[in-house]
Amino acid sequence: MKATTVLLLFVLLGSCRKEEAGIRPALKTITEAVYGTATVLPQDAYTVFSPVGGIIEYSKLREGGLVKEGDELFRISNQLAALEKQKARQNYTFARESYRGDEAILKELDERLRAASLRLVNDSLN
Repeated sequence: MKATTVLLLFVLLGSCRKEEAGIRPALKTITEAVYGTATVLPQDAYTVFSPVGGIIEYSKLREGGLVKEGDELFRISNQLAALEKQKARQNYTFARESYRGDEAILKELDERLRAASLRLVNDSLN
């Protein structure tokens, strides 16, 4: 029994000893990095709009350059505008011919009617 009491006393005294886990300062090099995303915006931003649509041929702007009112900023290709103009002209011509076409259709039908009448006369003679 003495042996078990001594053993029990030894276990109890050994378990009472508490080691404190703590933060201890150490001099080390930092090997961690933090990644993040950001959007950098200028303090005085201005959005430019064009009164016409098209493809930008070239820009006359330079980074850090000053812009004054009335300065040309971009050159816009007029190829798209020229194609739209040509398409509008073709639509106009087609519409005009279609309008006059009713008269032409009536004339063609009248000529077909006369031709059919002549065939009837000719076929009845034969």
